[in-house]
Amino acid sequence: DGGKITITEGNVVTVSCKTSANYILTSNSNKVNGAFVLKKNTMDNIITLDNVHLTYDNIQGKGISAAKEGNVFIQLKNGSTNTISAYKKTISCGQDPTEDGNEQFTGGNVVISGEGKLNLASTSAGALYSEGGEVYIHKSTILNIKPALNKHGIAGYKGVTIAGGVQNIELSGEGPKGVKRDGTLCFIGGRTTIINTGF
Repeated sequence: DGGKITITEGNVVTVSCKTSANYILTSNSNKVNGAFVLKKNTMDNIITLDNVHLTYDNIQGKGISAAKEGNVFIQLKNGSTNTISAYKKTISCGQDPTEDGNEQFTGGNVVISGEGKLNLASTSAGALYSEGGEVYIHKSTILNIKPALNKHGIAGYKGVTIAGGVQNIELSGEGPKGVKRDGTLCFIGGRTTIINTGF
């Protein structure tokens, strides 16, 4: 399983995978209406972003999502620029009972690494989420995050660790958090800037 996947216009790539795999995502233009979905991901999976540009405006849609408890490692290819915008969350691992109908928060960790750039924007939801685990951001990454009005930027149910890199989080509305967690919050290095532009 795994390999290089080119997402084309109007294409939602859904993969059912019970084993570990490495998926390399790219797109065939600078703006593609598409998404990538991992199902049955009970093992760890690597998703390498190689200049992928997704704009998924489906009302039910998330940009990149993984449904089960396996950890998801998002690797930004060195020197790449990647953009993911979606009607719902741009990157999501696990399931939220308020959205997915299950009884509790579930899911593995989301780990972001690599010397690339990742731009995330949502129309109606938060941006980078681990519904049942942690979010871990390695050094050298550059993240530009813009959630929807009144929504959070980065959220980890069990915690968030930022080990380095540059995180620019632009919020709007009343009450959203740039970094939200129900467990531990740890800043080891890097630069994290959070601004709220109001309504």
